[in-house]
Amino acid sequence: MLGADGLLGSHLHKILKAKADIELIATSRKSSSEAQFDYRLVGLGSLLKRHRPDVVINCIAITSNKSSVRSLFMTNGVLPVHLAILGFKTKIRIVHISSNAVFSGTCDVNSENSLPIPRSKYGFSKLIGDLSMVGALVIRTSFVGMSSDPRVKRGLLDDLKHLPMNSSFKIPENFIWNGVTAGALSEFIYTVLAFKDFPKGIIHLGTSEKLSRSQLIEMLLLHLGRTDVSISLTPRESNRNMTLESRNSELISQIWSASRFGANPTILEMIREIPFAN
Repeated sequence: MLGADGLLGSHLHKILKAKADIELIATSRKSSSEAQFDYRLVGLGSLLKRHRPDVVINCIAITSNKSSVRSLFMTNGVLPVHLAILGFKTKIRIVHISSNAVFSGTCDVNSENSLPIPRSKYGFSKLIGDLSMVGALVIRTSFVGMSSDPRVKRGLLDDLKHLPMNSSFKIPENFIWNGVTAGALSEFIYTVLAFKDFPKGIIHLGTSEKLSRSQLIEMLLLHLGRTDVSISLTPRESNRNMTLESRNSELISQIWSASRFGANPTILEMIREIPFAN
């Protein structure tokens, strides 16, 4: 697994580490990690050759548009494509996590067949990474969560948790969302690994429920017990549609059914499982 430092990586590392049927090697930028990898392309080939994994799960991503253009495109775009090429040559299965940010939010439907039109540098960089679909499984999704590791502090939930008392959380733009939690996504990925016919190409992972961003934040604040926080929404003529629909719904239902959830989980079911970090 590449990228045990981040929000998704820390969740996935915890889940896979506890599975007796998996021998896990997780990379990190820390020199004390079991396999150090600083996200540069140099050394990726030797890393795979040294450990010879059956599957590589790429959880590495830079999400901030404040990062340099080079960092965004090398990490989110070139790295997954390079990894997919190496996987094809060495017959290693590759799982790459993509984003709903590859879409503009102006279309009624965002399926695997829809034309991606990103509106940000981050979205463009992730779209380049989606070219890895030729030899890998690319899971497009959007997720929220909070790591049980207190050293991993990033993301929407961490921001909400540490808001000052009786403060207001400003939403500059509302959009419609149907993503998952980091914990549920990790369970989905683990279940995919056990599938005999390992899928390839792009699949969209979301829920049948669709929430506005303000509704999602209300649910998260309630889960965090932050009833003192109010939501301030900037009026807009329309909401952006950032939901994901899948033409592979049968496959996704089979994967969820084989997971510990037993069926496609609801947003509320997933949020209730989000751990609290100190």
